[in-house]
Amino acid sequence: MISYISAFTEPFLMSVLFGIIASVLLTLPILAVLYNRRNHLAFGTVISVYLSILYVFALAFFTLYPLPDNPAQYCATHHVYPQVDPLQFLTDLRESGKSAVLQIGLNVMFFVPLGFILKRLFHWHWYAIIPAGFAVSFLIESAQGTGLFGLFPCAYRLFDVDDLIWNTSGAIIGLWLASIWNRVDPPEVEANTTVVTRPGLIRRLVAFALDYVFITLASYIVTIPIVMAVKNTSANQTIANVVTVVVFILWQAVVPWFSHGQTLAGRFVHMTCETKQRTTGWRAAFYVVRVALLGCVVLWAQGTWYLVLILVLAVFWIVKRCMPYDLFPGVEWAE
Repeated sequence: MISYISAFTEPFLMSVLFGIIASVLLTLPILAVLYNRRNHLAFGTVISVYLSILYVFALAFFTLYPLPDNPAQYCATHHVYPQVDPLQFLTDLRESGKSAVLQIGLNVMFFVPLGFILKRLFHWHWYAIIPAGFAVSFLIESAQGTGLFGLFPCAYRLFDVDDLIWNTSGAIIGLWLASIWNRVDPPEVEANTTVVTRPGLIRRLVAFALDYVFITLASYIVTIPIVMAVKNTSANQTIANVVTVVVFILWQAVVPWFSHGQTLAGRFVHMTCETKQRTTGWRAAFYVVRVALLGCVVLWAQGTWYLVLILVLAVFWIVKRCMPYDLFPGVEWAE
């Protein structure tokens, strides 16, 4: 049993190291879509989305990795044929005992989160979840039995019809568990599209991250033709920096100034960065401090003091539940 579990150590570590980073990046657009649809998210939903994406990476690594080191040698000495007898597990139980039980249990367990996620987060019905569980399992088994659909020169793992049965059973168990959980804690429903004037930290981070992606893309689009026209290699970095700063200021100050505090991403997630109605002078000061502070976070900050800045902002949020620039005086928005 220990040797069987140890075979999953490397895939697990890879899924953790790669999946943690990739899942954060993929979580942001999903959260943005959910904010757009629901206009609010519980912290548990945010964690659930992240863990769901991490689960997908882990499932892929567990089932498809590792590949044999020497493809030619492996294919010459190994011949893996599909197992299509749905009752083969009975023979495996008689011959392998605990090892077979463990393998069946893992095949079931790996797909329990899939059924739970589809029911809890996506509100799918049983008649969609069960075929989806079977389809995902069939896709994985086919990838194993065809050498990742031909990317590997031969089948390096077994296509096993019993795995289809146990995987689908796991999805059904996940569906059942989600149905029970939904009765205890009903899932979030669609909400109105009222603009949130006091956005929480997660909504702010999602909007800012998406805005920064757009800022980066826009900066590249503007920089490339300028660099090609100037044809001065030594000035390329300076040009890129200047363009990025200008685009950042336009995106984070000019656009929201004329849009009631909404950047493009802010409009998508139904929030305004202006937590109060301010006079022109205080409003201008608000944007100057906001752009300067956010610019320090993503454009200019580096080294030890950058970590200090992040820590100070985190502590400030915990204590005040707002950012420093939100403290500029003004009148609360009417409900």
